[in-house]
Amino acid sequence: MAAAVCSYAIEAPPEEDPTQKQRGPFYSGCIRWRSEEEVIAYKGMVITLGKDEDAYVCYDSELVRLSLGWVMKGKRYGLTVPRFNAPPPTVAGNVRFGTAAIPGWGKEGKFADPRAGKRGPLPKDWAHHKGLYVHGKKVVLHYSVGAIDVLELPGFERVEQWPVFTRTFQTAQNATNLALTVLHVPGAVLEPAESGRIVRNPANGETFLVACEGGEGATWEAREGSVILKLAAVTANQPFRLDIAPMGKTHEAPNDVLALSPVSADLRPLTQGGTPLWPEPVQTVGERAKDDAAYVVDHLTEPLKNPWKADTLFGGFDFFDDGRAAVCTAQGEVWVVSGIDDKLEQLSWRRFASGLFQPLGLRIVQGKMYVLGRDQITHLSDLNKDGEADHYENFNNDTILSTNPADYNLDLQTDSAGNFYFGKATPWLPDISTPHQGVIFKLPPDGSKLEIIATGLRVPNGVAISPSGEIAVSENQGHWQPSSKVNLIRPGGFYGMMPSAQREIEMRWGGKTISVNPSDPAVRKELGFAGYGPKSPVPIGLYDRPLAWIPWAVDNSSGAPFWAVTDQWGPLSHQLLFTSYGRCALFATLRHRVGDLEQGAMVPMNLPFDSGIMRGRVHPRDGQVYVAGLRGWLTTARRAGGLYRVRYTGKPADMPVDFAVTTSGVELRFSDPLHPQAAADITNFTAERWNYFWSGAYGSLDYSVTHPKESKRDALAIKAARLSPDARTLTLDIADMRKSHQLQLNLKLRSADGRPVERVLYLTVPVLARP
Repeated sequence: MAAAVCSYAIEAPPEEDPTQKQRGPFYSGCIRWRSEEEVIAYKGMVITLGKDEDAYVCYDSELVRLSLGWVMKGKRYGLTVPRFNAPPPTVAGNVRFGTAAIPGWGKEGKFADPRAGKRGPLPKDWAHHKGLYVHGKKVVLHYSVGAIDVLELPGFERVEQWPVFTRTFQTAQNATNLALTVLHVPGAVLEPAESGRIVRNPANGETFLVACEGGEGATWEAREGSVILKLAAVTANQPFRLDIAPMGKTHEAPNDVLALSPVSADLRPLTQGGTPLWPEPVQTVGERAKDDAAYVVDHLTEPLKNPWKADTLFGGFDFFDDGRAAVCTAQGEVWVVSGIDDKLEQLSWRRFASGLFQPLGLRIVQGKMYVLGRDQITHLSDLNKDGEADHYENFNNDTILSTNPADYNLDLQTDSAGNFYFGKATPWLPDISTPHQGVIFKLPPDGSKLEIIATGLRVPNGVAISPSGEIAVSENQGHWQPSSKVNLIRPGGFYGMMPSAQREIEMRWGGKTISVNPSDPAVRKELGFAGYGPKSPVPIGLYDRPLAWIPWAVDNSSGAPFWAVTDQWGPLSHQLLFTSYGRCALFATLRHRVGDLEQGAMVPMNLPFDSGIMRGRVHPRDGQVYVAGLRGWLTTARRAGGLYRVRYTGKPADMPVDFAVTTSGVELRFSDPLHPQAAADITNFTAERWNYFWSGAYGSLDYSVTHPKESKRDALAIKAARLSPDARTLTLDIADMRKSHQLQLNLKLRSADGRPVERVLYLTVPVLARP
């Protein structure tokens, strides 16, 4: 490969990174360049290259292109410090080349972006990202171009003073008439060179040398600001390489040949697993609680001290059939945890994968691990059985995302038929910019087609699927969400968040009745409204009401609901549970059907968690409930992340396990007998009720049910209290019972053998039952 003698810019020193985290060979995220608006890849993978690990390329998995290449001294991963719940990182270092935001490969010689709104992945018949392989510190990209399967190995070498980026390709089939974009150089002038072309930028004098080694009939073309390489033919499994040498500002002709390494003979051995990067597990000792209550919290101590300084902000987890756990972190790690037994004395944490894009959900299906990131669902496989993931397969990457830090993909669950479900948040502020914000997705078992089944969500930070196929989703207070709540999802449902309605809504605006989609930015701009805040259009219809409301003071930021599908968890076995990320709390969610409607009751379990729990599972061996979470935004959590076992000891729980709200009061069924004298004393009970107001404002005040325009709670009079013959059903006669969003009961009782039993219940009463 020929090159001219010239100099290039001095590389910038690295920005200080106080954490010095050791990530894997790639980092996934939304990647920006020079400004907040200049996105070089919404779904980017920054790959570390070179023997000194100081060169980088960003692979855009939506457009199947290398969007940027740069160099930077120091092991900083080429980015400003990426942080959870913060704006996307920006490129740090000296950019050496880039490509235009067009498909990386042409279709029938054309490169015009075919995507609606130029967002989301390319059509699969054009080009499609299939995943990547990790072989030691090498990353092999895997994608298709039309019907042709392609492996690509990015590389970097320094030959004397020259930085040279390389791209080695290998197709699985014979291919003809291939075309790929090489550089973005507006007004490029191409000059012949010994093994390729010299590319000059007449505007700034920058010069590049590009060459193709292998393939047949290579030709070069400058078209609409891009330099295009065309290949007449490529033979299956015979690699060819594209070399890109940025040469700075020079007018000299090349006069030398750079001695690069030979082109790889075969990339397939790099797709079978390599030397492990993190062979040593981290050992911890769990903290087993005393058996001094019916439900106690054991702590599976996380590997805070690990050789790679990896974070432990746990975003999701699941169990293998053998009892091991897989736990993902919001910073892109996956750990596999073994040694989960009764005593928790020998926990072993093995770093299994790294580089994922803010994963906040994980599901194991028939032994296969699926991780939900903001860019895709990734199927992770350990090909050579060395304890680390070698294959990061793209199971589905159809979601469209924005740069907003709160544009999360949330939780990952499956139903009995194998369909996947997850949620996508509305950004903060809720300026909706894509059709995928504030929705619940369903994906078939083969990952082929993403379907929206519900809209109008704000932060659906958890999806639960019951054995019978019911879908429960959490929600927390915000614009158009008066308070936190638990929703039961029906296909096609709308759950109140007007900006993320993603459908036409009939509303009043400017003195007129209009029917528009408030999620469409063009509509909002034309009609002059933001869609949230006090000056918002007023919807004429209603939304799907929740199973249960929760006061903001009790749950300011919801985690996932989940069913405790087990016979080994005492009186709450098979119960719907609910996690509060914001208050680090676990609730039992009770239900009572009255005709076609359901009453709901949230019962705090009063358990101690020091991290914001937001995911829950049942262990396949011990049948106990496990929860996990993190500290990432507003929460009372003190711990960065935690994994906990909520263990049933067999002691009396003294918990409400069933209820009914009637026209004359409330009936509560307890797990254990109560003391008759305490149950008969009406001074041991207080009750109050209120409604919420649905509007574009952030949250809602509490409004009187009796006097709806007054912002206050209604205090209710307890007229009488009585206990059933078995001492487990408490009936409270309450005056003036009415439907209400929230009915709070405060109980001061004693168990039959004298233990204090103090409970607070938060009931939702859309209908009153007959006594």
